[in-house]
Amino acid sequence: MMLAMTGCSKVPDHVIPEDDMARVMADIHMAETVIESNYASYPTDSAKMLLKQSVLARHGYDLQALDTSLVWYGAYLEVYRDVYDRTIKLLEKDLEDAGLTELERHRAENDGDSVDIWDGSRFLLIKKTTPSKFITYSYDANEDWTAGDMFTLRAKFTNANDNLTWTIMADYDDNSIELYNTRFSGDGWHETTFITDSLKNPKRIYGSMYMDVLHGAMLVDSIEFIRKPKVDRYYSQRYRQRAYSNVRRSEPKNPEPVDSIESSELPADSIAIQKQ
Repeated sequence: MMLAMTGCSKVPDHVIPEDDMARVMADIHMAETVIESNYASYPTDSAKMLLKQSVLARHGYDLQALDTSLVWYGAYLEVYRDVYDRTIKLLEKDLEDAGLTELERHRAENDGDSVDIWDGSRFLLIKKTTPSKFITYSYDANEDWTAGDMFTLRAKFTNANDNLTWTIMADYDDNSIELYNTRFSGDGWHETTFITDSLKNPKRIYGSMYMDVLHGAMLVDSIEFIRKPKVDRYYSQRYRQRAYSNVRRSEPKNPEPVDSIESSELPADSIAIQKQ
Protein backbone atom coordinates (compact mmCIF):
# COMPACT_ATOMS: atom_id res chain seq x y z
CA MET A 1 0.00 0.00 0.00
CA MET A 2 2.84 2.37 0.85
CA LEU A 3 4.52 1.77 -2.50
CA ALA A 4 1.23 2.37 -4.31
CA MET A 5 0.71 5.66 -2.47
CA THR A 6 4.25 6.92 -3.10
CA GLY A 7 4.40 6.01 -6.78
CA CYS A 8 7.87 5.00 -7.96
CA SER A 9 9.56 6.05 -4.72
CA LYS A 10 10.30 3.36 -2.17
CA VAL A 11 10.66 5.73 0.79
CA PRO A 12 8.02 7.25 3.13
CA ASP A 13 7.19 10.95 3.11
CA HIS A 14 9.51 11.89 6.00
CA VAL A 15 12.57 10.44 4.22
CA ILE A 16 14.60 12.21 1.54
CA PRO A 17 13.64 10.57 -1.82
CA GLU A 18 16.18 8.36 -3.57
CA ASP A 19 17.16 10.79 -6.33
CA ASP A 20 17.51 13.71 -3.91
CA MET A 21 19.40 11.54 -1.43
CA ALA A 22 21.90 10.47 -4.08
CA ARG A 23 22.52 14.09 -5.07
CA VAL A 24 22.80 15.22 -1.43
CA MET A 25 25.29 12.45 -0.62
CA ALA A 26 27.36 13.23 -3.71
CA ASP A 27 27.56 16.91 -2.73
CA ILE A 28 28.43 16.02 0.87
CA HIS A 29 31.21 13.75 -0.38
CA MET A 30 32.57 16.63 -2.45
CA ALA A 31 32.33 18.96 0.56
CA GLU A 32 34.27 16.48 2.69
CA THR A 33 36.95 16.31 0.01
CA VAL A 34 37.21 20.10 0.16
CA ILE A 35 37.60 19.92 3.95
CA GLU A 36 40.27 17.20 3.77
CA SER A 37 42.22 19.24 1.22
CA ASN A 38 41.87 22.57 3.08
CA TYR A 39 42.26 21.94 6.80
CA ALA A 40 43.34 25.54 7.41
CA SER A 41 40.03 26.85 6.04
CA TYR A 42 37.97 24.50 8.23
CA PRO A 43 39.93 24.25 11.50
CA THR A 44 36.96 23.61 13.80
CA ASP A 45 34.04 21.18 13.92
CA SER A 46 31.62 24.11 13.73
CA ALA A 47 33.19 25.31 10.47
CA LYS A 48 32.91 21.82 8.99
CA MET A 49 29.31 21.52 10.18
CA LEU A 50 28.44 24.88 8.65
CA LEU A 51 29.65 23.68 5.25
CA LYS A 52 27.57 20.52 5.59
CA GLN A 53 24.49 22.55 6.57
CA SER A 54 25.06 24.80 3.56
CA VAL A 55 25.08 21.78 1.24
CA LEU A 56 21.82 20.53 2.75
CA ALA A 57 20.19 23.96 2.65
CA ARG A 58 20.98 24.19 -1.05
CA HIS A 59 18.72 21.17 -1.56
CA GLY A 60 16.04 22.33 0.89
CA TYR A 61 16.94 19.94 3.75
CA ASP A 62 18.50 20.20 7.21
CA LEU A 63 20.55 17.94 9.48
CA GLN A 64 17.47 16.43 11.10
CA ALA A 65 16.09 15.38 7.72
CA LEU A 66 19.45 13.85 6.77
CA ASP A 67 19.81 11.95 10.07
CA THR A 68 16.22 10.65 9.85
CA SER A 69 16.79 9.54 6.27
CA LEU A 70 20.07 7.77 7.07
CA VAL A 71 18.37 5.81 9.85
CA TRP A 72 15.61 4.72 7.45
CA TYR A 73 18.02 3.81 4.64
CA GLY A 74 20.13 1.94 7.19
CA ALA A 75 17.15 -0.32 7.85
CA TYR A 76 16.61 -0.93 4.12
CA LEU A 77 20.10 -1.65 2.80
CA GLU A 78 18.96 -2.78 -0.64
CA VAL A 79 17.43 0.64 -1.26
CA TYR A 80 20.50 2.31 0.22
CA ARG A 81 22.85 0.38 -2.07
CA ASP A 82 20.82 1.53 -5.06
CA VAL A 83 21.04 5.13 -3.83
CA TYR A 84 24.77 4.84 -3.28
CA ASP A 85 25.28 3.44 -6.78
CA ARG A 86 23.53 6.56 -8.07
CA THR A 87 25.80 8.66 -5.83
CA ILE A 88 28.92 7.13 -7.38
CA LYS A 89 27.61 7.79 -10.90
CA LEU A 90 26.87 11.40 -9.98
CA LEU A 91 30.39 11.83 -8.58
CA GLU A 92 31.88 10.33 -11.73
CA LYS A 93 29.89 12.76 -13.87
CA ASP A 94 30.85 15.70 -11.65
CA LEU A 95 34.53 14.82 -12.00
CA GLU A 96 34.20 14.31 -15.73
CA ASP A 97 32.47 17.68 -16.07
CA ALA A 98 35.34 19.19 -14.09
CA GLY A 99 37.81 17.85 -16.65
CA LEU A 100 38.61 14.46 -15.11
CA THR A 101 37.97 11.20 -16.92
CA GLU A 102 37.17 8.85 -14.03
CA LEU A 103 36.42 8.72 -10.32
CA GLU A 104 39.74 7.06 -9.45
CA ARG A 105 42.00 9.53 -11.21
CA HIS A 106 42.74 11.54 -8.07
CA ARG A 107 43.72 8.36 -6.22
CA ALA A 108 45.85 7.15 -9.12
CA GLU A 109 47.73 10.44 -9.27
CA ASN A 110 48.42 10.45 -5.55
CA ASP A 111 48.80 6.78 -4.73
CA GLY A 112 50.57 5.44 -7.81
CA ASP A 113 49.90 1.74 -8.28
CA SER A 114 47.31 1.48 -5.50
CA VAL A 115 44.73 -1.31 -5.69
CA ASP A 116 41.55 -1.78 -3.68
CA ILE A 117 41.57 -5.47 -2.66
CA TRP A 118 38.45 -5.39 -0.47
CA ASP A 119 36.03 -8.09 -1.69
CA GLY A 120 33.45 -8.00 1.10
CA SER A 121 30.34 -5.88 1.48
CA ARG A 122 31.10 -2.17 1.34
CA PHE A 123 27.99 -1.37 3.40
CA LEU A 124 27.35 -2.51 6.98
CA LEU A 125 24.57 -1.80 9.46
CA ILE A 126 25.61 -2.46 13.06
CA LYS A 127 22.90 -2.62 15.72
CA LYS A 128 22.95 -3.59 19.38
CA THR A 129 21.15 -6.80 18.38
CA THR A 130 23.61 -7.70 15.61
CA PRO A 131 24.84 -11.26 16.41
CA SER A 132 28.54 -10.47 15.97
CA LYS A 133 30.27 -7.13 16.18
CA PHE A 134 33.46 -8.57 14.59
CA ILE A 135 33.95 -8.21 10.84
CA THR A 136 36.91 -10.36 9.77
CA TYR A 137 38.87 -10.43 6.52
CA SER A 138 41.84 -12.33 5.06
CA TYR A 139 43.83 -12.00 1.82
CA ASP A 140 46.58 -14.31 0.55
CA ALA A 141 49.53 -12.76 -1.22
CA ASN A 142 49.84 -12.92 -5.00
CA GLU A 143 52.59 -12.16 -7.48
CA ASP A 144 51.87 -8.43 -7.31
CA TRP A 145 52.69 -8.16 -3.60
CA THR A 146 56.18 -7.01 -2.62
CA ALA A 147 58.10 -6.48 0.61
CA GLY A 148 57.30 -3.11 2.16
CA ASP A 149 53.79 -2.87 0.68
CA MET A 150 51.35 -0.63 2.57
CA PHE A 151 47.76 -1.62 3.34
CA THR A 152 45.21 1.07 4.25
CA LEU A 153 41.79 0.16 5.64
CA ARG A 154 39.28 3.00 5.50
CA ALA A 155 35.52 3.57 5.73
CA LYS A 156 32.94 6.25 6.42
CA PHE A 157 30.86 6.08 9.62
CA THR A 158 27.48 7.49 10.63
CA ASN A 159 26.34 7.44 14.27
CA ALA A 160 29.73 6.11 15.41
CA ASN A 161 29.69 7.49 18.93
CA ASP A 162 31.49 4.62 20.64
CA ASN A 163 35.01 3.22 20.62
CA LEU A 164 35.85 1.14 17.54
CA THR A 165 38.85 -1.17 17.13
CA TRP A 166 40.52 -2.23 13.91
CA THR A 167 43.27 -4.87 13.78
CA ILE A 168 45.55 -5.59 10.82
CA MET A 169 47.98 -8.54 10.88
CA ALA A 170 50.56 -10.05 8.53
CA ASP A 171 52.06 -13.53 8.20
CA TYR A 172 55.56 -13.60 6.67
CA ASP A 173 57.44 -16.32 4.83
CA ASP A 174 59.76 -16.84 7.83
CA ASN A 175 56.72 -17.67 10.03
CA SER A 176 56.91 -14.38 11.90
CA ILE A 177 53.80 -12.27 12.54
CA GLU A 178 53.11 -8.56 12.88
CA LEU A 179 50.01 -6.76 14.11
CA TYR A 180 48.68 -3.24 14.57
CA ASN A 181 45.59 -2.12 16.53
CA THR A 182 43.82 1.20 16.05
CA ARG A 183 41.04 2.66 18.21
CA PHE A 184 38.84 5.61 17.24
CA SER A 185 35.34 7.05 17.51
CA GLY A 186 33.14 9.67 15.88
CA ASP A 187 31.39 10.12 12.55
CA GLY A 188 33.08 10.66 9.21
CA TRP A 189 36.03 9.01 7.49
CA HIS A 190 38.47 6.86 9.48
CA GLU A 191 41.47 4.94 8.24
CA THR A 192 44.49 2.99 9.46
CA THR A 193 47.61 1.90 7.60
CA PHE A 194 49.76 -1.20 8.06
CA ILE A 195 53.27 -1.22 6.54
CA THR A 196 54.87 -4.60 5.83
CA ASP A 197 58.51 -5.37 6.57
CA SER A 198 60.74 -4.43 3.62
CA LEU A 199 63.07 -7.35 4.37
CA LYS A 200 60.38 -10.05 4.36
CA ASN A 201 57.74 -11.30 1.97
CA PRO A 202 54.17 -11.20 3.33
CA LYS A 203 52.17 -14.39 2.83
CA ARG A 204 48.85 -13.13 4.14
CA ILE A 205 47.19 -9.94 5.40
CA TYR A 206 44.19 -10.39 7.70
CA GLY A 207 42.44 -8.95 10.71
CA SER A 208 39.16 -7.70 12.10
CA MET A 209 36.99 -4.66 12.67
CA TYR A 210 35.21 -4.57 16.04
CA MET A 211 32.27 -2.16 15.88
CA ASP A 212 29.81 -1.96 18.76
CA VAL A 213 27.04 0.54 19.51
CA LEU A 214 25.32 1.45 22.74
CA HIS A 215 22.16 2.72 21.10
CA GLY A 216 20.53 3.08 17.70
CA ALA A 217 22.29 1.83 14.59
CA MET A 218 25.69 2.59 13.09
CA LEU A 219 26.05 2.77 9.31
CA VAL A 220 29.41 1.93 7.74
CA ASP A 221 29.86 2.54 4.03
CA SER A 222 32.51 2.94 1.32
CA ILE A 223 34.79 0.31 2.93
CA GLU A 224 38.15 0.08 1.14
CA PHE A 225 41.36 -1.88 1.69
CA ILE A 226 44.05 -0.28 -0.44
CA ARG A 227 47.38 -1.94 -1.21
CA LYS A 228 50.16 0.28 -2.53
CA PRO A 229 53.94 -0.09 -2.95
CA LYS A 230 56.39 1.06 -0.29
CA VAL A 231 56.67 4.82 0.28
CA ASP A 232 59.95 5.64 2.01
CA ARG A 233 58.70 8.71 3.88
CA TYR A 234 56.02 6.64 5.65
CA TYR A 235 58.15 3.60 6.45
CA SER A 236 59.26 4.96 9.84
CA GLN A 237 55.65 4.61 11.04
CA ARG A 238 56.27 0.89 11.43
CA TYR A 239 57.33 1.63 15.02
CA ARG A 240 53.61 1.42 15.92
CA GLN A 241 53.40 -2.24 14.86
CA ARG A 242 54.35 -5.26 16.95
CA ALA A 243 56.45 -8.12 15.57
CA TYR A 244 56.62 -11.72 16.82
CA SER A 245 59.12 -14.34 15.67
CA ASN A 246 59.16 -18.10 16.35
CA VAL A 247 55.50 -17.94 17.33
CA ARG A 248 54.42 -20.54 19.89
CA ARG A 249 50.94 -21.09 21.33
CA SER A 250 51.64 -20.48 25.02
CA GLU A 251 51.17 -17.78 27.65
CA PRO A 252 51.58 -14.31 26.06
CA LYS A 253 54.41 -11.93 26.93
CA ASN A 254 54.61 -8.20 26.44
CA PRO A 255 55.77 -7.53 22.84
CA GLU A 256 58.55 -5.17 21.85
CA PRO A 257 58.04 -2.58 19.06
CA VAL A 258 60.74 -3.88 16.69
CA ASP A 259 60.82 -5.50 13.26
CA SER A 260 62.19 -8.83 14.47
CA ILE A 261 62.18 -10.59 17.86
CA GLU A 262 64.20 -13.73 18.38
CA SER A 263 61.67 -15.47 20.58
CA SER A 264 58.25 -14.11 21.57
CA GLU A 265 54.68 -15.30 21.81
CA LEU A 266 51.55 -14.03 20.13
CA PRO A 267 48.95 -12.31 22.40
CA ALA A 268 45.77 -14.28 23.05
CA ASP A 269 43.50 -11.80 21.24
CA SER A 270 45.65 -12.04 18.12
CA ILE A 271 45.52 -15.84 18.18
CA ALA A 272 41.72 -15.65 18.11
CA ILE A 273 41.84 -13.38 15.08
CA GLN A 274 44.28 -15.70 13.29
CA LYS A 275 42.01 -18.71 13.86
CA GLN A 276 39.08 -16.82 12.33
